[in-house]
Formats: sequence, structure tokens, C-alpha cells
Amino acid sequence: MVYLKSIDAYGFKSFAEHTHVDFDNGVTAIVGPNGSGKSNITDAIKWVLGEQSAKSLRGSKMEDVIFNGSKERKKCQYAEVKLTLDNHSRKLNIDEDTITVERRLYRNGDSEYYLNKERTRLKSVIDLFLDSGLGKEAFSIISQGKVDEVLNAKPTDRRYLIEEAAGVLKYKKRKKEATHKLDETEQNLNRVEDIVFDLEARVEPLREEAAIAEEYIALKEEMKKSDITVTVYDIESLNKDFKQLEQDIEHFQNQKDQKTNELDAMTFELNEKKKARDNISYQIQESNKSLVEATESLERFTGQLEVLKERQKNSDATNERLEEEKHASQTRINKISEQIKEIDDELSTFKSKYQEIVQVINQLESQLSNQEGTFEERIEQLKDRYYQLMTEQSDINNDIRFLEDKLTTHQEKQSRLDGRQKEVYDSLQKVWEEKDSFTQKLNEVENELKETTEKYKSDHALLKNKEQEYKDAESKLYQAYRYTEQMKTRINTLKSMQDEYSGFYSGVKHVLKEKSLKGIEGAVAEIIDTPSKLTTAIEIALGASLQHIIVQEEKDARLAIKYLKDKKLGRATFLPLNVVKKRFVPQNIVDQISGDNGFITVASEGVQFDPKYRNIVEHLLGSTIIAKDLETANQIARTIQFKHRIVTLEGDVITPGGAMTGGGKEKKASLLSQKDELKTTEDKYQNFMQQTTQIESKVKSLKADIQQLEESLSTTQERGTELRASEHEVTLQLDAVLAKEKRLKDENETFEFEKNDGYNFVKGQETLQEKKNKLVTIKNELEKIDLNINQLNASLSNNKDSEKTIQNELNEKRSNLAVEKERNRLKERDKKRLKEDLNEQEHTLSKINDQLELINSDEYTGTGQYEKVE
Repeated sequence: MVYLKSIDAYGFKSFAEHTHVDFDNGVTAIVGPNGSGKSNITDAIKWVLGEQSAKSLRGSKMEDVIFNGSKERKKCQYAEVKLTLDNHSRKLNIDEDTITVERRLYRNGDSEYYLNKERTRLKSVIDLFLDSGLGKEAFSIISQGKVDEVLNAKPTDRRYLIEEAAGVLKYKKRKKEATHKLDETEQNLNRVEDIVFDLEARVEPLREEAAIAEEYIALKEEMKKSDITVTVYDIESLNKDFKQLEQDIEHFQNQKDQKTNELDAMTFELNEKKKARDNISYQIQESNKSLVEATESLERFTGQLEVLKERQKNSDATNERLEEEKHASQTRINKISEQIKEIDDELSTFKSKYQEIVQVINQLESQLSNQEGTFEERIEQLKDRYYQLMTEQSDINNDIRFLEDKLTTHQEKQSRLDGRQKEVYDSLQKVWEEKDSFTQKLNEVENELKETTEKYKSDHALLKNKEQEYKDAESKLYQAYRYTEQMKTRINTLKSMQDEYSGFYSGVKHVLKEKSLKGIEGAVAEIIDTPSKLTTAIEIALGASLQHIIVQEEKDARLAIKYLKDKKLGRATFLPLNVVKKRFVPQNIVDQISGDNGFITVASEGVQFDPKYRNIVEHLLGSTIIAKDLETANQIARTIQFKHRIVTLEGDVITPGGAMTGGGKEKKASLLSQKDELKTTEDKYQNFMQQTTQIESKVKSLKADIQQLEESLSTTQERGTELRASEHEVTLQLDAVLAKEKRLKDENETFEFEKNDGYNFVKGQETLQEKKNKLVTIKNELEKIDLNINQLNASLSNNKDSEKTIQNELNEKRSNLAVEKERNRLKERDKKRLKEDLNEQEHTLSKINDQLELINSDEYTGTGQYEKVE
């Protein structure tokens, strides 16, 4: 027996604090008034045993089992219940004397189970108490109303109770789980068979992909090597770029330093602007002070206004006095204005007179300055020019003597070198003849070598083109080999699948393979050939009939069926040739719909077959019409009043009576498509073989052309080598002649230089004559300068007297200018004083006008207000 020893609860429903309840041997009763929480102990036991229904625990949601708080207590964050069980009898499948089962639920919905303080799953807890009588659904826990529920239970529910009490429920559950696993396994096996069938059709494409992958790997390796080469080049290029960038960085650093200096200058300028701004701020403060002073003046004037209001009773007398003061001030102002005007007229006259005196003084000073320096400067300039001409005259005399000596020596030397120079010139004539001969020979060799080089380049370029064309053709040939090999492999695969009856049902496959059976003609899919355009329509029209087996007689079908039964190899449908009757679409209906654009053909007429199978084919397809699409099929169906089946090229079907079937077709290799693919692939294979043969011929032709070009290039290269050797030899001979020519020219130039001493005789004579002419010019200019100096000395003594007269007049004008300045200063001072007096009188007049306006504008009333005086 398994005994419940104790319950520990915390945060579960009304158990806000940790609650411990012990259960001793015998009967333990818990009593208390309604609402005291007795049922919560039962709910706690059910909950910890895995109860998942909140309604069974008398709540709306599972979080309601967590203590939600009260006025005196805070709400708990989780609920926890722990059961302690005595397992000495080992009724529970755990090898321990005491078992602790614990469940914990958090407010976020997380739930945890613990078995002997180790975290476990809910399933482990349920399996532990299964058939122990302590499960959450067991009747070891009977709540209110549970007895009536048991007594009124249905037989099936009562059976569940009996099975649980008898310990059978555990095994039924295990049986159910095992059955479920077997069903899943069977489903998995079916899926595996489907996958295997699907993969069989994908094996050949995968082989092709594998071949492509191998080619890809080889190309990838080649690309990797190319990438390494490119990377090395990139590294070198990047190193160059890095050095360039370092130079750019240095350049930009210099620019940065320059910009920093400019920034410092701008910062200095900004500081100056800030100082100016501070000055403006200071001016604003001063203006604010002036504003305060003006405000104070306003308050003062306001006080004066109050005083004037008090004096309003004596306004008549005040008005008269103010009028007199106003008249006196106005008179004073007019007088001062007239005086200022008189002073302005006098100042204007003074300015004109002042400017005249200044102009006369400037003229006198300029005249005096010119008279003092003109004669002396001209005399000094003439003396300097005289000394310069004397020096130049001496140099020219020396040059003339040198040139005369050199020309005499040159004439004597020239007569000695004429004979030797003539011998060198005769030798040069012979050398020039040899030079022309070797130059002509070299030109001939170079021209022939150029033609040979051009021919070599042309042949080489043609060879490159041919090699590229050969490479492309060879690549196409290898590609054609791969394609033809792939097609050949695909054909073999399709033939193998056809021979193995791949895609046929198990029963059909075994019958067709069994050679001992007599009268077997083959499956329907084998005896018809379908155009590619009609393949889908014929497949849909035939459906499962594609795998029907055609036999000669009924007895042959019976024997085959017996064979399948005895061997338990599956099922198959048989079509005896002597029994099956053909079906057809009446000719009048065909004539009626043959004019429609959507009509293709009758299905039996769209396929090819042996005439002996006509009954079979027309039985299966004779009453089926093939249409272009579903829309035209609907039109045809309405025309024939839905009497015959119509199939579209896309596989949609309209059955007799009007039902429509259609949708997407699963990607699955069908029998007709395999057969059509085999035929199409064989045709493509033959076509590719013809193209491959053509490419092979082209490759052979290109290879022969390349060999011919290589031989021609080799011959041209040998001729080029011979021409280069001949060119080298002629060049050496020509170089020897050129060296001899240079030596003779050097000798001739040496003789010429010795004859002339590197000196041009004609030019020397011309230079000598120029020197003599220039000497005559200098002598004439010296005579003129001497005469001018004497004349200037005489003029200088005459101008001394006029200089004194100009100086006296200048002193007089300066004295007059000083007197006029003093007069102007006194007038300016008087004008300033009169202006100050005028401003004061105008201010006084303004105050008088203000007082008059105040007095005349308002009249004090008894209510303390001022009214406008009309």
C-alpha cells in the first residue's frame, strides 16, 4: 500500500503562509465551518498530481490558485504544494521508501514539477501514479456530488473506473501508445516508399549534377590559382597606392598645418571682434544709463507738472510772464543767429583768401626748388656722361688694336692649312660613296625584314585566332560529348525503367515480368505512342487505365489473376481483346464541333497504335474529346449537351453531365511522360550525334590549319633570323664607315678651326669697322657735352639773384598766411561761443513753450482731474 504521510502548501489558494498537514495511520478528518478551506486541501492534492483544468479546481484560470492577497497580507508570487508518500511496499515504481512530489506555479504561467527534489515532467508524474489509485482522475479522491456522478455514470465511464481500480488502465494506455507508434511507423514507411520512388526518378539528374559539380570543382581550383595571382597583383598595387596615400597624407598634413595657422589668425580676428562687441555692450550700458537719466528727468518734469498744476490759479499772470520771457528769448535767438551768419560769411571769405595764399606759396616754393637744383643737377649729369664716354673711348681703342693684330695672324695661318684640308676632303668623298652603298643595302635588308616581321605578326595573329577558334570548338566538342553521354545515360536509365516497369503497380509489374504467363500483350501505356502536345491530356483521359494489361482471351486474364492471388503480389486490371468493345463519338457530333477553334481531336485518333489494338484504344479513348483549354471545353460541352467526356491540353476534365475536374498537377514522372521523354531524348541524341560529328570535322580542319600556320611561322621565323644576322653585319660595316666619316669630319673641322682659330674673319672685320665708327661718334658727343657744361655754369651765376627775390616774396606770403589763420581761429571761437549761447536760448524757449502748453491745455477741476480748455 502507498500512504500519504503529509502535505505542505505555500501560496496555494487560502494558504498564504506555509501550511503543513500530517496524516497518521488510520483515518484523519479535517473539520471546520463553510469557507474555512477544507476543500482547498483536496484541490491541492489533485493539483500536485497533475490536474490541468482550472474549473476542476474551482477557478476561471490556473493563476487563480495563487494567493491573491488581502488587506493584511501581500499577494504571493507563486503557489507551491508538496506531497510526501510512504513507499515501503514499492507500489510506486521508485526504489525509495519515501517519495516527495512537488508542483510550483508562477504568476507568469511557468509551471514546474519535482520528484524527490529533482525536476521532472508532468508525464513522469502521471505515469508514476497510474494504476496506483492516486491519479488525478482516480476515485480515491471523492468530492461533493462525486458519488452521484459515479452511480449515474454511463457504462463506458463506469468501465473506465473499474479498469483503473483493477490496474488494467496502465496497460491499455501503453497499448494505445504502442498502437499510435505503430501507426506513425507505418505512415513513415509509406512516406519512405514515396520518397524512394521520387528519388529513383532523381538519381539520373543527380548524376548529371555530380558531373557538373566535378567540373565546377576543377574550375574552382583554377579560379583559386587565378585569384591568388590577382591577389598578389592587388597587393602590389595596394602597396603603391599605400605609398601614394602616405604622400597624400603628408601633403594634407601640410595643408592641415596651413589651415591651423589660418584658424589661429581667424581666432585672433574673432577675439578682436569680441572686443569690439564688448565695446558695443559698454556703449549699450551707457545708453541704458542715459535712459535711466532720461527717466529721472521725466519724473522730475512730472513733479514740475504737479507744481504747475498747483500754480494753475495764477495762470494768467504766469502766461504773461512766460510770453515776455518767450519774446525775449526769441529776440536773443534771432540776434545770435544773425551774428553766426556774419561770422560764417567772414569764414567763407577767409577760406577763399587762405587757399589763394597757399597756392601762391606752393608756386613760389616749387619755383625756388627748381631754380636751386635744375642747373646743378644737369651739370652733374653731363659730367657723369662725359666720364662714361671717356672710359668707353679707351676700351674701344684697345679693342681696335687687338682686332687688327688678330686679323693679320689669321690671314698668315689660313694659307698653311689649305693644302692639308684638301686631302681630307678627297678622303671624305670616298667615304661618302661607301656610306651610300651600305645605307642602300641596309635599307633593303630592313625592308625585307619589316615585310617578314609583318608576315610573322599576321600569321601569328591568324594562328591565335585559329587556336582560339580551335579551343572554342574543342570545348563545344567536349560539351557535346558530355551532353551526348548524359543523354545516352538518360536513355539507358529510361530504357532500364521501361524494362523494369518502373512506375507500374506491383501486381501489373509482376504480371508483365512473368514470362510463363501466356496471352499477355502488354500494358496500355506500352501499346500507344502519344505526341508530346497531347501527353498530359491522354494521361488524364486514361488515368489508371494506363496500367491495364491487354490479354488475348479471358482465360489468359483468369490465369494471371490466379497467379497474383497465389503469390500475393497485388492486383491488376485486364482487357481481353476478344471481349472489349470499342466506344466512339458519333460522327455527326464530331462534324458539329470540328469547326470550333478549341477542338483538337478525338482522343483515340490523337495516339498511334497497332491496328489489332483498335478496340482497346477506342474503348478507352474513343468517347473522349480533347479541347484546347477549359473555356473552349465548356463551349464544346454545351454544344454536345454534356454527353461525352472532354479533356483539355492542361489536364482539366468535363465529365458527361457537366462535372468539372482540374487543378495543378503534381510533379511526378508518369508512364506516358517517361515514354515520351525516352522518345524525345533519343531524337535529341541522334541530332546531337550529327552535330557532334560536324564539330569533330571542324576541329580536325582547324587542327590541320593550325599545323600549317605553325610550319609557316617557323619558316618565317628562320628567314627573320637570317635577315637580322645580315642586318647586324651591314650595320657593323656601316658603323665602321660612319666612324671613319666622323674622324675625317673632325679632322676637317680641326683644320677649319686652326685656320680660323675658332674666329670668324668676316665678322671680325665687320666688328673692327663698327668699333671705329663708334669711336668717331663718342668724340662728337664729348665735344657737345663740354659745350653744354660751359653754358650751364654761366646760367647758374645769373639765377642766384632771382632766387633771393623769390625767397623774400615767399616769406611775406607765409607771414600773411599766419595772420589769416589767427583771425580764423578767433572767429571760430566766437562762433562756438555764440552757438552755445544759441543752444541755451533754444532750450530755454523750449521749456517756456512746454510750460505754456501745460498751462493752456488743462484746467484743474474740483474732482482732482484736468479737462481740456477750449
